[in-house]
Amino acid sequence: MNNIIKLIKGYAKTLTELLLFRRILWSYHHNTQHNQLALTFDDGPSGDNTVKILDTLLKLNIQASFFVTGNQALKHPEILLRIHTDGHIIGNHSITHLMPNKDGRIKYIKEIIENEKILSKIVPARKHKKLIRPPYGYLGLLPSIILVCLGYRIIMWSKDSNDSYTSTSDELLSQIDKITPVAGDILLFHDDYTHTSDALHDIICRIERNGLTFSTLPL
Repeated sequence: MNNIIKLIKGYAKTLTELLLFRRILWSYHHNTQHNQLALTFDDGPSGDNTVKILDTLLKLNIQASFFVTGNQALKHPEILLRIHTDGHIIGNHSITHLMPNKDGRIKYIKEIIENEKILSKIVPARKHKKLIRPPYGYLGLLPSIILVCLGYRIIMWSKDSNDSYTSTSDELLSQIDKITPVAGDILLFHDDYTHTSDALHDIICRIERNGLTFSTLPL
């Protein structure tokens, strides 16, 4: 009997993961023929750093995706509005950047729902609703199932810029060279770091010199 229960649980887990597969995006390598990759930024909006990033993206005519925390959105609603008017995607990154395994699954889901209300109130006309990037990239099976049932698309990443582990623009540029972005990658950055906003122009130029272009996420 125990073996049968284990077998059923195994099949159920496999089926669930297959059902979630199309709702969790790690990369978009089916678009590699166009040599495109995507820029994404977490944890903002963060005052002058986000503004500088937006200025750089505008100058280079590139659209990106910003996964926003509710606390920061309430601090900088005018920057969130600019993200929208500049044509970038706005996604949900919880209110306080918590983790479900540490802070509790129920609290985590509640924060996602409440943050959706915050973002929609500041930017009523925003497109691409129901997008979430889990803080720290951690979500867990049960929260994933609940969020997918609530209509969310979960956006992860294929390459981490490691800007969280560097402190200067030169260090960050060196990290970008090491991870070697390729077509289809979803690149993770954070818009609350000065060295990220300072280095972004050079990062984009280096990537473009390798024959790559940028596009928004294929949603």
